[in-house]
Amino acid sequence: MKPAIGLLLFLGAGIGCQSQPTQPKPTGWTEFPAVACSTLTDSEVAELVKLLPVLRSALKAADWSPTLRRPGENAVAALSNLVEGINVPGVGDSLKRAGTDWLIVRRTLYKVYAASAAAGVSAVGPKLAEQWKQDTTREGRWTYRSYQEMKRACAAVPKWNVMVLNKHRVELAGLDSLGR
Repeated sequence: MKPAIGLLLFLGAGIGCQSQPTQPKPTGWTEFPAVACSTLTDSEVAELVKLLPVLRSALKAADWSPTLRRPGENAVAALSNLVEGINVPGVGDSLKRAGTDWLIVRRTLYKVYAASAAAGVSAVGPKLAEQWKQDTTREGRWTYRSYQEMKRACAAVPKWNVMVLNKHRVELAGLDSLGR
């Protein structure tokens, strides 16, 4: 399975972008934070890649591991909880020593994860979507519904962000191993 499709299925559901990006979302929210739908730049990706060892070290010291999608949690809440969950004790200080802060890294993480979800949505071809639609099992119905909701959510993510993500996919591969 492609990593973007895996993230899509992990996140599962959501709609659009909201205008206020400052607060994590409860499980019922259906919009990405606005920052997740703002333009991702090559320089932001380069800075994040440079900071991955700092993040990895701080997260390891805090014994952090990513939170799996909780029952009843939609994609927006899952994405928010994934990003916000990285801000554990020690991360802020480590980032400060590296010359940046959590809010800058947070903004870029939202953009990268939303772009990854959008890439996953676009990678699902009509044949696979139809297969999910025809699957009448509980899991099949959930997968198709999640795909449709994520497809609507990802419509707000700039196509440019997906292009930037794809351009830097190799360098960003380290995101997959945070907390592991």
